[in-house]
Amino acid sequence: MFERLTARAERLAAVRREQVVAHLAERVADDLPPDVSVDVGEDGLVLSGRNLLRRMLHDARLRTVGFLGQGDGG
Repeated sequence: MFERLTARAERLAAVRREQVVAHLAERVADDLPPDVSVDVGEDGLVLSGRNLLRRMLHDARLRTVGFLGQGDGG
């Protein structure tokens, strides 16, 4: 009995996760420097660009990407 309920909840959670990640990718893409790209990967958002780790230290737009999704569960 609980197996079906658990399976349904897992499916719904996966769909919701995909929706949230896609929405977040759109929000992030608008605020990133032009030479940094954002893609949706298996684990969430994937940022790519030249010297990205070093640039994250200096560019607040890159540092705050991880905080954009917090509190966005509604």
